[in-house]
Amino acid sequence: MRASPARASPGKLTGINFAGDAGIKPCLLAPIERWRGPSSAERRAGSAPFPRARGPTTMRVNLPVTGRECPVGADERLISTTNLKGVITSANDAFCRVSGFAHEELVRKAHNLVRHPDMPESVYQDFWDTLKAGRPWMGVVKNRCRNGDHYWVSAFVSPVFQAGEQVGYQSVRRQATPEQKARAERLYARLRRGRSVPGGRLRALLPWVTGIAAAVLGVAAGAGVATGAYATGGAAAGLALLAAGYGPWCQARRNARLEARSRAIFSNDVGAETYGGGPDAAGCAVLALEMQESRIDALQTRLSALMDSLADEARGAGEAASTNRRAIDGQRDDIDQVATAMNEMSATVQEVARSGNEASEAAGQAAREAESGHGVVTSAGRAMTQLAAEVHEAAQAMDRVDADARAIGKVLEVIGGIAQQTNLLALNAAIEAARAGESGRGFAVVAEEVRALALRVSEATGEIEQTIDRLTGGSKAATGVMERGERSARSVADEVTRAVSAFEAVQAAVGRIHDMNAHIATAAEEQSATAEEINRNVQRVNGAVGTTADQAEASAAAAGRLVEMVDELQGLLRQFR
Repeated sequence: MRASPARASPGKLTGINFAGDAGIKPCLLAPIERWRGPSSAERRAGSAPFPRARGPTTMRVNLPVTGRECPVGADERLISTTNLKGVITSANDAFCRVSGFAHEELVRKAHNLVRHPDMPESVYQDFWDTLKAGRPWMGVVKNRCRNGDHYWVSAFVSPVFQAGEQVGYQSVRRQATPEQKARAERLYARLRRGRSVPGGRLRALLPWVTGIAAAVLGVAAGAGVATGAYATGGAAAGLALLAAGYGPWCQARRNARLEARSRAIFSNDVGAETYGGGPDAAGCAVLALEMQESRIDALQTRLSALMDSLADEARGAGEAASTNRRAIDGQRDDIDQVATAMNEMSATVQEVARSGNEASEAAGQAAREAESGHGVVTSAGRAMTQLAAEVHEAAQAMDRVDADARAIGKVLEVIGGIAQQTNLLALNAAIEAARAGESGRGFAVVAEEVRALALRVSEATGEIEQTIDRLTGGSKAATGVMERGERSARSVADEVTRAVSAFEAVQAAVGRIHDMNAHIATAAEEQSATAEEINRNVQRVNGAVGTTADQAEASAAAAGRLVEMVDELQGLLRQFR
């Protein structure tokens, strides 16, 4: 958490501006707010209150602490990234191992989760001021583990930019040396007591003061003894003093230039004290070298991590390409099978088209035959209707014959009666002629002839009656046959009518079948064309699959070469460590 800037108290040295000819930039030794911190017993118990800073914010206090150190390996790099608010967005395995936190316990949590209460607030104030100005920061940091232990690291933190815009921070931490930890322990205890960083400027001024004093004394000695016997000795003493002061003065100028160049790289008195033993020219130079080394180490570490990820991705890409190649080979086999099936289907469709055409032609022939049968049945129907009418007329004629026969029978009955009456009359005449004797003999002959004629008439009438009876019986039988024939003819006519309707339905069905067969034939031809097109497309896809397989093989080979290049780059990076 960002702390408030420290304020200078009255009477305290806040800065020395000694630019002069040496070009030294001002060194501001800001006083630190006094805070003695909780006692060791209170920190271990986890019950100590943490005093509020006199700024707008307070520093998070993580308790309890055990005082045990968790070592960091010489080759270990603790890497994490945060957003602009200090919330962790990523953490590597080494950070999780040393801190004791699981990855999910760190991500999306504030990075001050690992802050140790022994770290002065002013260090984090400088930390945030530097980062928010867009510059990297480096320092020796004591962090707290999850169980209360602590670990020391040399931390290099730099802003992260994307498309020219700052989006967060990255921190690469490595093992702190025993000397760095010892200096940091002493300095941070001093800062927690409210004291400032020891003034390296005063030590840096000593060569300047020595040289100037020697020069002044030399001039004074030469001027004060310019007469008498002491002139020569005074001049010599003055020159000696000037010579003695010139060396420190030149060294001071070199130190000033070295310090200016070092501070141009990274200016931080706390860092100069912890890394270089003090904020003088030598300490600033050591800090600048450590800063550059940390910058390179951070770059190498991130590059190594990225190359590890790149190697993993390349291996994954190679495996995926190999898997794709196998899948493509299987797909090629499937496509070959599809092509074979499409060829078979195309042949089948063509056969269906031919069968459809033949069925359509057969249906057309059936339609024509059905139409012809319809005409025949229609003609038969008309003939049966005509036959029924004629049979009906014949039956009526037979009825009339029967009626005439009955009329003749009646006439014959009259004739028979007349014949019987004539026979009786002839018999009576014969009797009378017999009574008349000889005179009646002629009349008797006539009477006998009449009687014989009456008998023949009676016999003929009987025969005629028998004939008429037979005619009447035959007429009645013929009438019954005619009636049955009429009924049969009408029944046949009705059946013929239904047959005509059935033929019409068959004709319509055959017409529909013909149309459907025509559609089937057309659809089969279209399907055959489509199957041919699909077959051509399958062949093109097969060719494309072959090209894809070659590309997959090339991708696998490229991934293998990429892995080799990553290994080579990692070897080159290891040469710089």
